[in-house]
Amino acid sequence: MHRKLRTLVSVITEAFANDLRKNNDLSHRLSFVIGVGLLAIPVFALCIATIFFICGSSINPVIFPLSVLLSLLLMFFLNGNNLKQFIGASLMVLAIVSTALVIASLTYDFAYDGQWYHQDIIFRLTNGWNPIYTWHSHEPIVHSDIWVNHYAKGLETIAATMYSLTGNIESGKAVNFIIVTASGFLCFSFLRKIFTFLSQWKSIFFACMFVLCPVVISQLFTLNIDWASYLLIFLTIFALISYEKQPTVFLQIFIAVLIMLMISVKFNLFFWGGFVFICFFVYWFFTKKANIIYSLLKPCVIAVCVSVFAVSFNPYITNSIDHKQPLYPLMGKDKYDIIPIITPSFFQNKSAVYSVFTSVFAQPKVQVTTTDNFPFLDITIRAPRIYGWGFYFSWIVLLSLLLYISIIVYKRDWFRNKDRLPYSIFLTILFGGMFVLPAGWFARYYPFMYAFPLVICLYLEKERHTLRLLLRLRYVVYGLLLMNTIIVSLHVKQRIGEQHAKINNLLTVLSETKEIPRLHVSYNAGVKIKLDAANIPYYVPPTPELRKALILTFPIHPEVFLDTAQFYLKDKVLYKK
Repeated sequence: MHRKLRTLVSVITEAFANDLRKNNDLSHRLSFVIGVGLLAIPVFALCIATIFFICGSSINPVIFPLSVLLSLLLMFFLNGNNLKQFIGASLMVLAIVSTALVIASLTYDFAYDGQWYHQDIIFRLTNGWNPIYTWHSHEPIVHSDIWVNHYAKGLETIAATMYSLTGNIESGKAVNFIIVTASGFLCFSFLRKIFTFLSQWKSIFFACMFVLCPVVISQLFTLNIDWASYLLIFLTIFALISYEKQPTVFLQIFIAVLIMLMISVKFNLFFWGGFVFICFFVYWFFTKKANIIYSLLKPCVIAVCVSVFAVSFNPYITNSIDHKQPLYPLMGKDKYDIIPIITPSFFQNKSAVYSVFTSVFAQPKVQVTTTDNFPFLDITIRAPRIYGWGFYFSWIVLLSLLLYISIIVYKRDWFRNKDRLPYSIFLTILFGGMFVLPAGWFARYYPFMYAFPLVICLYLEKERHTLRLLLRLRYVVYGLLLMNTIIVSLHVKQRIGEQHAKINNLLTVLSETKEIPRLHVSYNAGVKIKLDAANIPYYVPPTPELRKALILTFPIHPEVFLDTAQFYLKDKVLYKK
């Protein structure tokens, strides 16, 4: 058995190494190896944690270092006999992982859901919860049991392996930096392989723009998981396009691993992943490439089975047994419909078309209460729910579409251009996807729309010698994309600074209070975990009535309630009396 496994590994890695050696583009080879090495770390962490769960154990500090070691071993095989390249790639991976852990540990999660049930899941997993044998954790930190027990836990499990090692729950955010960086390297490699008309610098630019979606940037320093939907879907799309060009066993495994990750991370990815594969399979069927479909069916089915029946046994199987619905609480009897909760009041009873177009063309400046204004004016209410694709996104879409249509009109080949057909199909799918599920206007739930102008820009690069003077306007689109990224990044930087000041202010004041502080953390598991980690004593009133008496609301989300007899706020800064 061991000999067969070693033979299989050697065949796969040698085939991949040969494929890389045939490619003369060193940047493509090296970036792909680094990307695979980085992505392998969370994948190994998730798989090893699953093995521990199956064996009746729980998360422990050994898992993450072992994952890094296995990833380096994989990179050694992938580099073949090139020891110099292996050492360089390994040092790069170790530097990225170390930096990610440090940055994650030194910053505070500022997202509501991140501090609420995501940190709650991570804490319970790190403190002995085995979700395979104990389906429902009965050690609540805050009121989040339904989400903790019934939601997918892939990223939280990986984050728990980091928390177990460092003792700092914020270090779990390092999984974000690792996967985002891995996606950047892999995206660059795929672009170099698929879009050969791109220069190396433009490949770097497009890789950065694809990866640095506003949803990704805004959640990078939080434990929210919507960013993973965007990156995993687009890595899958690039891998499928690359597989069509050059089918390899390694790409089959890579695609299967992405499927396993998608299913384990988020319920919506079960749907969106299937949607992507169906679109590709239909396209291949009608273009008479059914052999590609047959070659992918087996690894895809195996990946789904491994993810559902092992890696994500909880929640898919446990939900099916308990509630006759694997996607509970989003579906099934007694489901919790969160769409009305997240929908702004002015979208209630409005059509999907109205909501989507309003969201795409809203501008984030002034908060108002109606949408009677022209869409380009300031009609925003709840920031990321309305203009989540960024400040200049509407102008980026309009200008890129104008250039795209100009080429079509100039060539007068609306439906006959076979080179443009895949781009047109992809653009149709991206836009149409906003109307497939509810809340397509919400960038967190449908971050993929951000790639719409990027796909157009790739085609503009392909046709850059057509209508040269007009197509120079594509650089205006590139500038707007870059400004969009910078503005979102500056906003996130501000949020990080504000959260850092608030948390440190709260912890400092509570630690210096001679009398035991009376407080109620409400839904903020993150604050409770930090108070306990810092050994700060506090008293929580035992009944809802007594907790309501704590009327001083500390300005953080989720709210923390304090006793006005002990503390007061001045300019949003907490002081003890």
